[in-house]
Amino acid sequence: MILSNYNQTIANKLIKLSIPDITDPFPIRILWLRSVTGVKKSISMREHQHSFFEVHLLLSGDTEYSDHKKKTYHVCAGEGILFPPGVVHTVCSYSEQMIKLCLAFSTEEETPLSLLLKKGTHSFSIDEKMRICLESILAEAERMRTFSIPLLKNSIFELICRIFRSADCNEQAPDLSLPETDLRIMAVRQYIKDNPNAFLTCQDVAQYCHFNVKYLNRIFKENTGMTLLSYIHQQKILQAQELLEHTTLSLDEISTRLGFANEYYFNSFFRRVSGITPGAYRLMIQ
Repeated sequence: MILSNYNQTIANKLIKLSIPDITDPFPIRILWLRSVTGVKKSISMREHQHSFFEVHLLLSGDTEYSDHKKKTYHVCAGEGILFPPGVVHTVCSYSEQMIKLCLAFSTEEETPLSLLLKKGTHSFSIDEKMRICLESILAEAERMRTFSIPLLKNSIFELICRIFRSADCNEQAPDLSLPETDLRIMAVRQYIKDNPNAFLTCQDVAQYCHFNVKYLNRIFKENTGMTLLSYIHQQKILQAQELLEHTTLSLDEISTRLGFANEYYFNSFFRRVSGITPGAYRLMIQ
């Protein structure tokens, strides 16, 4: 037995377990996660196929499978097998000691998972990280406490990703890392958005992000098409408009919340940047 905390109580709970759809970073629908044993001798040995992915994870004993290419797979405890949608397969034989977890799930086309359909049937070893995922799944299924469902979703998603990674180990993933300049611009934008109650200057932003202010101004303009100061003012106007539209705060209260010294400076700034006073803007959107 490769899992220390597996028992019949957990097996019974798995049958009743309903896992919500996983939507991020790509959609996966969990159809079931259940336990099958060889003791009952009730396993179908007919050829069949599914419209979804099916994974068998052997906890003990062994099973022999055959796929549409008549290729046989002898899967023992500590190993697993993945059948993609549309692949005809069958169970050829199994031992009475067999205990396996069966995971069925579907996903939309054009996801990283669907791109591996061409690989067909895939057998793999349950490595240590997959085993940890399984232990976590069984532990949460047994106790079902606060946050068990999101933890189950995370563990199942990681398990699926690791299974597919084992099928894709020889292919180089595309480089999705962002250039260093893009990351710096993202940090600047986030800092400005996260501090609406401060009237930031370019020097403030540069100092926080550990940049030379002239260098920051140059790369910001090159990457966004606008100066850093214009962006700071744009965000301040957007924040002011949000408060004018969706709150009943007075202009004085809004000016204080946005870091202005008083209502006069807020009015002057709003009119200079947007061409209209904040009071007139509020009347216009009512």
